[in-house]
Amino acid sequence: MASKLPLELQKEEKLVSLVKTHPIYFVLKMIGTVLGTAIPIALFQLLSPNTGDDFLSTVFRIATIAWLIGGFVIAYFIWYRYTHDLWIVTDQRVIDSTKNHWFHHRMASTDLINIEEMKIERNGIIPTLFGFGDLICQTAGGTDAKFIFDGVPQPNKVLELVDDLRDKARQKLGMNYMRKGEG
Repeated sequence: MASKLPLELQKEEKLVSLVKTHPIYFVLKMIGTVLGTAIPIALFQLLSPNTGDDFLSTVFRIATIAWLIGGFVIAYFIWYRYTHDLWIVTDQRVIDSTKNHWFHHRMASTDLINIEEMKIERNGIIPTLFGFGDLICQTAGGTDAKFIFDGVPQPNKVLELVDDLRDKARQKLGMNYMRKGEG
């Protein structure tokens, strides 16, 4: 499993959990894309003058084809992001790996002890029924001080896991400070 990670774990660091977007969250985005593509195409067909080879008919056909291609491109990149976005939870840190397209990769990491506050946001009937939502981790300092696990399954369990690991990391850090002070 570690070979599929977008980074090498640090020495002594252990993988605890890989978190991906909930499949229903992905499916809802794809349904929105399909509807956003199909409805305008249906309107193009209704409004199109079916008079044969005149200029206006050609414009409507070209617009329909362009809109359809645009819909496929958007759907592809929604799928691409779904398959490549990953949140990695280790016993030392949380890592957010995001790939929007082939030429983009953003990775951010924060130590567990730097997570100050966490909250869950779940909006709507479908996220509530299917048990997915956003976990927002506020970290210490900086302008980009949030980690957002968007559309994750059972965000309350992810929160409990990160909270437990954070407490253990802080206890371990406290023990190390006490040992250094004693010597």
